[in-house]
Amino acid sequence: MTSSKTLKFCANLSMMFQEVPLAQRFNAAKEAQFKAVEMAFPYEMSAQEIARIKEESGLEQILINVFPGPALGFAALDGQETAFMDSLVKSVEYCNALKCKKLHIMSGRQMETQGSEATLLKNMRAAVPILEQNEIVGLLEPINGVIEELNSPNLRLQLDIFHLQFIKGDLTHNIKKFLSITGHIQLAQVPNRNEPDTFGEIDYKYVLDVLEQEKYGGWIGLEYNPKGDTVSGLKWIKDFGYEL
Repeated sequence: MTSSKTLKFCANLSMMFQEVPLAQRFNAAKEAQFKAVEMAFPYEMSAQEIARIKEESGLEQILINVFPGPALGFAALDGQETAFMDSLVKSVEYCNALKCKKLHIMSGRQMETQGSEATLLKNMRAAVPILEQNEIVGLLEPINGVIEELNSPNLRLQLDIFHLQFIKGDLTHNIKKFLSITGHIQLAQVPNRNEPDTFGEIDYKYVLDVLEQEKYGGWIGLEYNPKGDTVSGLKWIKDFGYEL
């Protein structure tokens, strides 16, 4: 019997299927019946090599993260504009090789270098034409002000429900508030970042029903650490009434 529920889930290959090396996780996801995947950092392999593996698996690549550098991104770091642009160009190369249309652009951790929203805004303004030219949507998390100010269809919010619960809570109202500018959703249980059906703060059956009611049609990345082996942990999908 086919499920009437419509939400789509993609496996996060940086966190799931840790039982095998990265190069084997595409096939592991395919064997688990996934049709699409996301990945934080594909940069340990060449763009051509990882694209070949992805193509052989037949899976769709939904998302990658920007090349991180030492501070998990450069977008908001003062004085790092050249490093940001270099990382963007490299990341776009991987997106194009993987036929991936969503790129999570990270602000960067403030270490020796300070960060500011003004720098983020300047860098995003410079990035938008490159994203447009390559038909890629840049995703920011959790900064909605820059997205609203630049008002580009190539700049959207990455709505990570795990982080949203930590930062704001009030999930029902915040999901409805931000969904119109959301380009991608990720999930994990709070506080231990395991499967949605594990013991924790979030009632994911309810949260997914909210997304159904709001007619979210994009992919949902399973950015969680499996509590046991990855495949056994996937039983929640069927238990919640979904299919891969």
